[in-house]
Amino acid sequence: MKIAMKKTTGMIKTSFLYIGHAFRTVFRFYQMPHSKEWDTVLNELLDALENGKCSAEIHGCVLRINCEKQIYDVWVANRWYAYGDLYAKHEVDVHWGNGIPCAYQYRPKFSTMIRLNDVVTNLKTLSEG
Repeated sequence: MKIAMKKTTGMIKTSFLYIGHAFRTVFRFYQMPHSKEWDTVLNELLDALENGKCSAEIHGCVLRINCEKQIYDVWVANRWYAYGDLYAKHEVDVHWGNGIPCAYQYRPKFSTMIRLNDVVTNLKTLSEG
């Protein structure tokens, strides 16, 4: 199923989000450190989701992305404090998650977090309506 990527944030709201991001960065209020590699992987997953090559659903506190016989559980609770890190990854036929140790959990760029939040918001809207 192809997910329409409708932006849920306007220009003024986005400006306030970036001010908050600067505050959280300066005072180290993010739980996880930033990783360029994880940001790249998450953007590729979101692109594949946008193009209909993957599927996704909200599963508790994670966005579960099913892509190329792999399940990626991306943490989407605690916005923005602990948002967008890879919580678990496993194969499609395996019904137990191997959680990623905290030492290997990273957050994406803030712009990717906003993009992820748009996906989550759109999925919640689709499931309610």
